[in-house]
Amino acid sequence: MNKENQHPNLNGNGKKTNPKSEKDKKFSKEDNKENIPPQKKINKKVEIDFEELKKSSRIFNIPSFLANLEPVNNNNVLTTTTRKDYATFETERLLTDYGADIFKFMKNEEQKILNSNLLDRHELSPGIRTKMIDWMLEVFNIFDYGHESFFTSVYILDSYIANTEKTLENKDIHLLGMVCMFIASKLDEAHHIKTDFLFERIGHKNFPKELIKNKEKEICELLEYKVFTKTTTLDCINSFFSDFHQNNRDFVEKYSAHWFMEMFKQTAIYYAKLILHFDKFNALPNCFKSLGCIMIAFEKVRNLLNINQSDEDFYLSQWVKFILNQNKYEISFDFIYKEIHDHVKIYHNLDYVSNYLEVIYKRDMEVLNRKYVKNTI
Repeated sequence: MNKENQHPNLNGNGKKTNPKSEKDKKFSKEDNKENIPPQKKINKKVEIDFEELKKSSRIFNIPSFLANLEPVNNNNVLTTTTRKDYATFETERLLTDYGADIFKFMKNEEQKILNSNLLDRHELSPGIRTKMIDWMLEVFNIFDYGHESFFTSVYILDSYIANTEKTLENKDIHLLGMVCMFIASKLDEAHHIKTDFLFERIGHKNFPKELIKNKEKEICELLEYKVFTKTTTLDCINSFFSDFHQNNRDFVEKYSAHWFMEMFKQTAIYYAKLILHFDKFNALPNCFKSLGCIMIAFEKVRNLLNINQSDEDFYLSQWVKFILNQNKYEISFDFIYKEIHDHVKIYHNLDYVSNYLEVIYKRDMEVLNRKYVKNTI
């Protein structure tokens, strides 16, 4: 992918961008129409050479379900999009100006945070860590927090485990997990977890408030406050889908694919959450893992919605192959594809995790379905 077409949803410091400010939210549709000056057409469309991609799919090790698709017809002339609203215009402008540089930064940084053999020098069992991740998911579900907080809390937890000079034991995981959630909620949520609630309800008064505050300080200082510029697998997934929406808006409009693409994205996030439960995935780059989640999510959604061999199926399969070919790793994509598939089975056979991951995914799908039905009535 050329530099102009790599547009992650991050700002220059590696943080997620929020181009729609509170002031912007106050604009009504009428205000937008009256006050926004004429906008120049942004033509940053990804030009996909389907024939070239089909050739390259034999060079790169891509799962067979993506390698042999053919288009139904060649009349895929996409219609012109309508004028963009203010928030979309600002988002695309930021992505156009900063996206390529930040994506390059993100790819460089992911090599620095790999944690091979995360638990080897500790007396923490993999099962205890998995149970903690599952508990974090449950707590954030109760608070109705977004995906970002969960991914951030796991990032902080694993970064601390990888960098501390202490030898951690199973008994240390409760306080550590609590405080990681506490920090993550401050970073990503408008209404973070309060100290009193953390002490009374989450910690069940087992950890004094002073101990909680000291642990928070210790974690932030150990990580040198770099948690503020972290990049997670979720950030990578969001980046790829933001890039797709910006450069393929005509396709989305022609096929009314907003619902499908959101379902596709949420399914990829589901798999990204699932693999967080297993410490071995810390040894793999975040973008690499995100591409594996996207591959498996595409396979699941296309089969679920029975779009095989449709125009939409062909177009999206080419996009998936395109981003795989543009993000090369020494490890094959077949490896991450198989690893995620295998660990999905392992996860569902664990007897010490809850079903919150499935509950949250089904809830998100139901919300998406209601939104789609409402918008089509």
